[in-house]
Amino acid sequence: MPFCPQCGFEFNKEIPTCTDCEVELASELPLEASVKYVDWVIVQSISSEIVGNILKGVLENRGMDAVMRSHDMPSFGGVQGDFSPNWGDMLVHPNELESARNILDSYLASLPSNLSEDSNKVK
Repeated sequence: MPFCPQCGFEFNKEIPTCTDCEVELASELPLEASVKYVDWVIVQSISSEIVGNILKGVLENRGMDAVMRSHDMPSFGGVQGDFSPNWGDMLVHPNELESARNILDSYLASLPSNLSEDSNKVK
């Protein structure tokens, strides 16, 4: 079965080009030539792991990759490495920073007033 070298979708033998990418199909998927380094950027400081997981879910439900980074130092039982009052940071791909900020701002603004006061600590 032929594969699209760009999106990886598998096609029937009769189809010569990918219908989405409009490129010629290959008999095998290409091996990844190299690993690309992404310098993730902070979109939001987070007050706790629970809040971070909620915000991460909000971004992932909109199709964005998000990563939580804790300020805790490993093996020191919750001691903050940078003495920050926040638990950590939410990171996104630099190309998605503006969209991620808009999504999180909209989500936090939609919370009931008694919750949105607590969510301000997230920022």
